[in-house]
Amino acid sequence: MAKIKQDPKALIRALQSLPLLGDDLYLRMQAMNLGVVDRFLVGIELELLQEYEQLERTPMASATFVSALTQLWIFGVYELLRTWRQRVGDVLDFVQNLPAKKKPALRLEHMKAQEAKLAAGSPGVGEIKDTRWPAYKKAADDANFASKLQNAKDYSERIFRKLEILRVHLAKHELHQSEGSVAVAPGYGRINMETGTMYYQVVLPGNALPGEVDVISRRDIADGCRDLLRDKSRFIIPIALRKELKDSKIFPEFGYGVKQIKVFLRDGSNYTGVFVYWNVEIIGMRRQSKQPFDARNIIRIEPDVTDKPTKR
Repeated sequence: MAKIKQDPKALIRALQSLPLLGDDLYLRMQAMNLGVVDRFLVGIELELLQEYEQLERTPMASATFVSALTQLWIFGVYELLRTWRQRVGDVLDFVQNLPAKKKPALRLEHMKAQEAKLAAGSPGVGEIKDTRWPAYKKAADDANFASKLQNAKDYSERIFRKLEILRVHLAKHELHQSEGSVAVAPGYGRINMETGTMYYQVVLPGNALPGEVDVISRRDIADGCRDLLRDKSRFIIPIALRKELKDSKIFPEFGYGVKQIKVFLRDGSNYTGVFVYWNVEIIGMRRQSKQPFDARNIIRIEPDVTDKPTKR
């Protein structure tokens, strides 16, 4: 059995390098905890696979332990990213609604009000003070920092949505955003025969592709987190077009969270069959294996219904 080569500190480094998260001592601690447990899980996953191969059947005690720890790790990653994304979103909303710099008095008034609001919401025990305000001020004063926050949040969209779906499946035993639904075999994990990691078959909600299933492994989540620092700007839909793209009447779903669109670029060219995930990231094209354009050059979008999803 080949040993999987992996930088043991890559996950910690990726999470702690996220803008804003890296400035918070306690979020950094949580990121370190998740990285430490990830390293431990990689080891016992390989041991589980080796034991399975020797016995030629599932070693129930080992599989149960790996499955239990896997679910707790997934919940921890979800909560860390949810907290970080919420804080980033709050900062970006504040900056977006801040009066222009040409109105300095009104702008200063809004900034003082926000600082006071944050202070009022923090108990501040002893010498432990709230550390959120500096990020708001920095984003207000530095457009490049605000842009960095937006990019990081956009780059995390894909992995967070997978985590969100999996977390609801495992913790609530429901389909995501489907009140009254029941998940199929929630918590039942299978052993990946290459890595020993647990993977789950998650039935996705929605009517575009009834019975659509996503297969998500713990290693997929860990790899997605390690990938958060990669520059994905050429795949990200411009913010100015996202409000339009969110209109489900104009842009219906092709699959769960996926829409098929036609894009028009600055140079006059256009492309059909472009698949967009959660109105943010281009994840592929219908007839091309590689994306031949930079999403930053998109100036207009249209629905593309030339190929509708096949219903099962």
